[in-house]
Amino acid sequence: MSAFQNNAANQTPRNGARQGTTYALGVSVLLFLFGLLQEVNAQSFALTPGEIDALRTRISQCWKPPAGVSPATRDYVVLRILLKPDGSLAGSPVLVEDTSSTFRPALADSAIQALMTCQPFTMLNPEHYEQWKDLELKFDPHELLGR
Repeated sequence: MSAFQNNAANQTPRNGARQGTTYALGVSVLLFLFGLLQEVNAQSFALTPGEIDALRTRISQCWKPPAGVSPATRDYVVLRILLKPDGSLAGSPVLVEDTSSTFRPALADSAIQALMTCQPFTMLNPEHYEQWKDLELKFDPHELLGR
């Protein structure tokens, strides 16, 4: 299974989040080298496989997992990001889910740092900005490091 996967059927709406397609970036990156990236509003559009791969690759180049995190790690964090049309962050990433008991807050901090370092995300098609301006990214070391 790809670490960056479409999990729309398993997505539960979050307060303030837009409903849509969920992507898990599992980069050995979630966003994710780690299991990263999660939600994109896709009422009529979803990220293309090429955009997903490019986003996963870019984030995986920036992510530095905390000490002790390995492919066997089952903890993950989900971050919500808002993006500007140029692909840069419109504000600080927001933690929306954290299953980590062992690595809290190091896992979230490392994911936030990766997103801050990697921007702008120019691989996203500007013509579809309305669909990718609000994303949730799942950073899952099991998925991202286990590739």
